[in-house]
Amino acid sequence: MFSYNCRDIKIVNLLIVLSETIIVFYVSNTSRHNSTCRLTKPYMKQLVIVILIFCTGCSSHSQVKFNGNFEILNSNKTKAEGWGGSFQPNQLAAYSIKVDSVVKQQGKYSLSIQKVKDESEFGAINYRISQTFKGEKIQLKGYIKTENVKNGYAGLWLRIDGTTAFDNMQDRGITGTNDWKEYVINLPYDQDKAVNINAGALLVGDGKIWVDNLRLFINDVP
Repeated sequence: MFSYNCRDIKIVNLLIVLSETIIVFYVSNTSRHNSTCRLTKPYMKQLVIVILIFCTGCSSHSQVKFNGNFEILNSNKTKAEGWGGSFQPNQLAAYSIKVDSVVKQQGKYSLSIQKVKDESEFGAINYRISQTFKGEKIQLKGYIKTENVKNGYAGLWLRIDGTTAFDNMQDRGITGTNDWKEYVINLPYDQDKAVNINAGALLVGDGKIWVDNLRLFINDVP
């Protein structure tokens, strides 16, 4: 789960504010109508409006789902929810992207990318988060396992739309056959210009890779 600003402490603060609001309305109402301890309909309406405003604010800061462990699948168990494969039709033909329940770093599933045809030079998986956050830096962590990667490399990739922040591990790509290992990408995050977060993994050239347990952090907060 990729958290925005509405963490547990902010939920507690929200409840405190709502409680204080109820008390204020209660005291105001009972002071004007000394003969009753109930809130009248006009005051109840105002109270509901205040609560809705606070709840709307919390909703916009709610937790954002990032299916980085690929545990949430579609109904026929063939695709991980939220994940797209490659960017062009020729990439989809050249690179097979599958859910794997046998080879995984944790949980029940991983995603694999395998070169099967020569129509394209690379294949990739992508998860887009169309929401902005408060912070100055962003980090992507994830595990990759490789098999006979050659004539290119494997790696994670991260791009922040609206800015120039981008890294696909081209200068430190993974080659050959390697067991599961965690890799990290760190980028600056411009909260005033950022539009979308795009995160994933890619395979350039030949071979096969497995990807699992991807996590995103804003200012070191998951």
